Amino acid sequence: MNFLLANNRMNYEDNPAMALFVACVYIGFYFIPTIIAAYRGHTNGIPIFLVNLFLGLTFLGWIVALVWACSDFAGYTKPLALLPVTEVSFRNENNNHNQSIVNANPSIVVNVDSKNKKKNKPLKKIKIEKEYNYQTEFELICGKRNQYKCNIEKEAILLIENNNPNDKTSVMVTVDCYCIGYLNKKHAIRLRKFLLKNGNPNASISCKCQITGGWYTNEKDNGIFEATLDLTPYKI
Repeated sequence: MNFLLANNRMNYEDNPAMALFVACVYIGFYFIPTIIAAYRGHTNGIPIFLVNLFLGLTFLGWIVALVWACSDFAGYTKPLALLPVTEVSFRNENNNHNQSIVNANPSIVVNVDSKNKKKNKPLKKIKIEKEYNYQTEFELICGKRNQYKCNIEKEAILLIENNNPNDKTSVMVTVDCYCIGYLNKKHAIRLRKFLLKNGNPNASISCKCQITGGWYTNEKDNGIFEATLDLTPYKI
């Protein structure tokens, strides 16, 4: 960095404000590798800072710190979705009254490991379970049932339920802040392992949800609402 200082020698004795501004610019530029490492959550953030601090003036040390800060590292994940989850309305299976819960993490970034290799075949489109218990919620989302089958695409948010007394591995599926069902146990466990591997064990994720069915002509000709989730982007 000496060449920068040498090529920009100026007399700031009469203009201390300009001197402070230039100093801030130099310091900010000097610590760009450290800033990048901190922003990316680099596991070698402290070593990068030390190289940047003590060897940055050699310029070669600054380049080494910059390349190091921009390199991939164990646990590095690419951000996929920012989810503002606030309140979810649902019905307890043991009673019929509505309740509401507030997600402990109102804004969570869910990540996908680009180098993640799975032995199991990645989940793609899967159907949710227990949707027959939440037909009222489906009607609030899609409208009252009629003679026409419903076929709409919505965004679903999957919420981890650690306090579910019936199933410690349960994952709730919500649409428009209404619970519409749950992942089956096998898929819920895979999702939890995926979130744990990516450093967000209690995170929420979003995905496309195709809602179908829900027609009603008469008591003999009717069908319940069903939902299919598209988890292809997550490569779970």
